[in-house]
Amino acid sequence: MIIANSFSWLLSVLFAYVTNRIFVFKSKAIGGKQITFELVKFVFYRGLSFVLDMLSMLLLIEILHFHDFYAKLITQVIIVVANFLFSKWLIFKN
Repeated sequence: MIIANSFSWLLSVLFAYVTNRIFVFKSKAIGGKQITFELVKFVFYRGLSFVLDMLSMLLLIEILHFHDFYAKLITQVIIVVANFLFSKWLIFKN
């Protein structure tokens, strides 16, 4: 289960990288080094947003006693905004 979940996370991050690079931010990075550096930053910040997701869920459910559904809803809004800002300001800045 852990291997399958990790593999699916990696594939979803790679898909998100390609679609964000081409369609959303229209990256101008060319060449192997620039693209690799951009991809590494993307994976790093998606990993950071995963940690932010887990910490937010822990805070909202275990400490503030939110219902699971509402905690996940709030957390997803935070993560979507964080991912966009990471991408706009730190990854695909042209």
